[in-house]
This record gives sequence, C-alpha cells and structure tokens, in this order.
Amino acid sequence: SGAYVYFPANQSLFWWQDAELQALPFSLKGDVLSLLATGDGLDYAVRRDGSVWREHVSQYSTPQVINWIDSTENVGALALLPNGTLIADAQTVRYLRADGAVTNLAIAGVQSFSPMGAGFVQTLTTDAIWAIRTDTGTPSAFLLPAANETPATRTAPPRPVRRPALKSPSAPQPGTAIP
Repeated sequence: SGAYVYFPANQSLFWWQDAELQALPFSLKGDVLSLLATGDGLDYAVRRDGSVWREHVSQYSTPQVINWIDSTENVGALALLPNGTLIADAQTVRYLRADGAVTNLAIAGVQSFSPMGAGFVQTLTTDAIWAIRTDTGTPSAFLLPAANETPATRTAPPRPVRRPALKSPSAPQPGTAIP
C-alpha cells in the first residue's frame, strides 16, 4: 500500500510507496484545501474563481468535477471525509453528509481539521481543541479537556484538589502537595 503526497508550493502530486515518490500527472489552478484517498484515486477540494469544488482524479482519468461545495467567503478550514465534508466559517462548522443532510455545530474560530482516527476529526480553534465525531447519524462535538488551559490563561478558579489523609500528622506521604 502507499499514500498520496501533495506539495502545495508547486502544486504537484506524488504516490509514495516503498520509500519512493512517483510523480503523478496532476495539474490544476487553485488552492487545494483537502485530500481524500478513494478506491480508484483521490478526491480533493480546491478553491478557485470564488468557489470551492470537490473534484476527483485517478490514474485512469483526467480530473473531474464531482460537485460544488460552497462560495469562497463561506469556507475557512475544510476536511473531506469518506462520509461527508466538514466546512468551517467564522462562527460555525457545517457537516455535509454524503446523503445531503446538513448539521451545524457552534464552533467558532476554526483554523484546521486533522483526522484523529476512524470517525473522529480534531478541530483546532483560536482558543481550544475539539473532537468531532462523524461516524454517527448526527455528528457531535466534544471540547477536549484542558486543551486550551494553562496556568497563565486559566479563566476559572482551579478546582479544589482532594488530598489524601495523612497517616502521620508529622510526616506527609510521598507525592502529597504541601499546602
């Protein structure tokens, strides 16, 4: 097995297998936003001429348009998935399922999407990290615990910490914080 590798600086596509890169005939105008390997090739989302398109290329065919996704001003980050497409604008993440259903998730400031594993996508925002589950009928989002929290940025008071009872009043147990 192998993997597709895309280099945006020179818009070149390669097939990587057995530690070798093989250039593929691939030429397009626009910015590639997302790639998705399919059974016979590669789907990609491309931004050009004020719109974002989903297209397909394989070793057997020239690039073909599959469908129009949205106008450019409505698309920030984007991820093509086997069962749909995640699209972020300034305030919302939309999940467009392959069957045409649309789910809106109130996640603002999305900068990028990254696959986490089967059915989950990591969503990085300006101030948090979310996990979006896409393998169910209705997608759901989960704020990852303490993903955006550091002592310097903590906005809520720290939660109380239960300390174990000491066995001896004069000698704290190893690892116990001293108040």
